[in-house]
Order: sequence, then structure tokens, then C-alpha cells
Amino acid sequence: AHPHRDRAAHVITGPVALDLARGPLGVAVARRVVSAVCAQAGLGVDRLQDAAILAETLAEIGPRADGARLRMELQAARGAVTVRVGPLPAGGAGALRAQSEVPGVGSVLERLADTLDVRQTEAGDEVVLSFGEPGLGPPGQG
Repeated sequence: AHPHRDRAAHVITGPVALDLARGPLGVAVARRVVSAVCAQAGLGVDRLQDAAILAETLAEIGPRADGARLRMELQAARGAVTVRVGPLPAGGAGALRAQSEVPGVGSVLERLADTLDVRQTEAGDEVVLSFGEPGLGPPGQG
């Protein structure tokens, strides 16, 4: 018997929190974790790739206070993933949108995510992005 086939599947049941350092390691970690969460939620390959690109973008350009890490929290449900980024420094949500602009395309964040909301919290700005539609993934999740 193959050793990996006998293991129970690892199912993500709660939010996944990342505190990302700036640099290539933070970008790679964000891409891999977001891809895994999206796959488990049952998102299609195209949406999974969109989410992975967005995760790389957030990890690379996400505003941080000096020396701070970028906080990202992912929540999977059957057919959907929500990504919360923040708290960001004052004006961080606007800066994040502006830095993700590509000439002739617009904001990468707005183009790739199904929804993008900015929320003001006591701790600072929070950006909430979603991918997919709840309830449309494989059965047994969400």
C-alpha cells in the first residue's frame, strides 16, 4: 500500500492566518497557502491561479509599518474563499489599490477578486477579497 493513501485527508476547518515578511519567502508562502486553501474549497484551476497571483501581489506590495509583517487571513467554504488583509497602516487600503494598478488593466486586485471591500477598524484599514461562490464547490465542505 502507498503510505500517503492510508492517511486521512487534512481538511482546513477554520481560518488560516499568515504573518508575511516582505521578500521572496513571504511571496512564495502566500502563493502556496492560498493555492492550497482554494483547492480545498473546490475552486477551479483558473480561479485558483487568480487567487495565487493576487496573494503574490499582496505579499509583495502590501503596506506594512516599519519592520512589521503583513497579516493575511483566509477562510474557505465550499466553493469560495475569503481573504482578509490587515490591519494596514492609515491609508494602506488606498495605497494597496494604487500600487496594484497596471497601465491599461487597472487594479489587479479588483480585476482578479470577485469582490473587494475596504473596512475601517480601530486597528486600521482592512481589505477583504473573495473568490468563488459559496456552496458551489465539491460536497462535504463549507
